[in-house]
Amino acid sequence: MGIHQALAMAQRQGARWLELRAARSLARLWQRQGKRAEAYALLAPIYDWFTEGFDTADLQEAKILFAQLCFSTPDASPGATRPEHVDSASACPAPTNQWC
Repeated sequence: MGIHQALAMAQRQGARWLELRAARSLARLWQRQGKRAEAYALLAPIYDWFTEGFDTADLQEAKILFAQLCFSTPDASPGATRPEHVDSASACPAPTNQWC
């Protein structure tokens, strides 16, 4: 089963954790292909759905991926803060769950 199929199946079943994992995998692929905006747009609404569990590996990895998508280098450190030019009015706002 491909990433797109896994994502669609998780969405149909309402399996949010599986949807997050599939979206994270697809977002990583798109990140490597230079499709940062698409990756962010895919992952942000799924991440925003969660209201708890932010100490889990899945959500921590999504948080790290958000940071990487908003930085110009592909290996931004997880504890880094956003550059001054990346703010809530930018093309890459933080999800509402305050990932920074």
